[in-house]
Formats: sequence, C-alpha cells, structure tokens
Amino acid sequence: MTGTTGWTCLGGGPAHEVERERVETLRQGGGATSLFIERCRRCGCLYHHTEYEVCDWGPTGDYSDVTYIWTPIDPDELQAARADSNYVPRATACYRYDTGWKAM
Repeated sequence: MTGTTGWTCLGGGPAHEVERERVETLRQGGGATSLFIERCRRCGCLYHHTEYEVCDWGPTGDYSDVTYIWTPIDPDELQAARADSNYVPRATACYRYDTGWKAM
C-alpha cells in the first residue's frame, strides 16, 4: 500500500528503508482501532503500530479514512503495551500515513 512502505526506519544506526514484519497482534478489528507490534527486519527496531479506521455509511455514499501510525517502542515497553490497549509509547518520533476520505 502506498505510504506504508518506502519510509526511513526510525531505529538507531545508519539510515535505511524500513522492512516491516508483524510480530504480534494486540487487538484486531472489533471496532475502529487495531494494534500490532512490528519489527524492522534490517535492524530489529520494534514498532507499536496503530490503525484507526473511520467510516461514514451515509445516504450520499460510503466513505472511509484509515490512519496508520508506527511509533518505535523499546523492549521494556512491550508488557505495558500488551496490558493496556491505550498505552502510549515513550518515543516522540513516529511515521504516520493517512489515506484521506475516499469512496468505498
């Protein structure tokens, strides 16, 4: 998907394109937010990956917008992220991609 690949990994070390792989699903579907733990295959940087989906099923058309956010997470934060679906990672840097409103 455009925007979710081709960005620079936020892990330490020399700059490189992120190569993500899903490590764990914390919450999938069942609402508008899904949470995952992902890892960069090249450097091992862990990411707290959040997907927000907003839908408008209106009489004039069906529209949706999906926001993807990848925030680096330290290994010592994993347990807190697993225990609390509202956990906010310590890192302030993130990569964000929004699809924008579009017809379904």
